[in-house]
Amino acid sequence: MVIIRKRNKAWPKCIKGLGGSGPSLKRIKEKDIPVENLSLGVVFKDEELSLEAKYVSSTHEKPLYGGHSQIRTIELRTAVKYGLLKIEANHSKTFSSDFSKIEKTQFKVTADYQDAKFEMHFTMTRDMDNKPSLGELFLETKLPNATLKIQDGKTNLKLSMERQLKDCKLVLSLDQDRLFSASLVFTT
Repeated sequence: MVIIRKRNKAWPKCIKGLGGSGPSLKRIKEKDIPVENLSLGVVFKDEELSLEAKYVSSTHEKPLYGGHSQIRTIELRTAVKYGLLKIEANHSKTFSSDFSKIEKTQFKVTADYQDAKFEMHFTMTRDMDNKPSLGELFLETKLPNATLKIQDGKTNLKLSMERQLKDCKLVLSLDQDRLFSASLVFTT
């Protein structure tokens, strides 16, 4: 394993390890471990701005009958963070034997501001003809009196209101199915 570091805030990091397939101390069956794993990363930080990039290349098996038949995964992970907003992208390309490949990009956006939270991520997949398709959409927004969540084609919405009365607290809520609920909490 080789690790290279510089002393300033933005230092590149390179890790290279070798493995193989074989028995494990915890398992009787053989486990597929990358034959070669190369990782290179860099982080640039300022007071409020942060840029990250990481390159990972993993090769699994020896070529079956030529250089293009080796199973390999290449990833490029990037992230930009400014204050409480963070945008991440993970680009990956997986080569199986016989020239088949899967290209996938996962995007993620998160933001926090006082009592409000927002998170969204989705995946863009490219097939053999390089036609992109979107999938795995996830969206969640949390506000002090409302929550919206979209996942697996289902939408959940909940609105709520709280009122502090003399010796009790009244909580009213309404969801996407028009289900109304009320609760009264007494304090002594």
